[in-house]
Amino acid sequence: MTECPKCGLVKTVKNGCHLGRQRHRCKDCGFQFTRATPKGRPASEKATAVLLYTLGFH
Repeated sequence: MTECPKCGLVKTVKNGCHLGRQRHRCKDCGFQFTRATPKGRPASEKATAVLLYTLGFH
């Protein structure tokens, strides 16, 4: 389950979609939110990969 970013509890339920992303609602405080963590690799790792590729390490 997803943790509420406002109160920190794990009592959340799915609550529809917004801009194609799953929306959640906290059962305790009623706060509505979407996932805050980005998908994919960190930006620093992507920058390192591009640098190594341009230096010929592929």
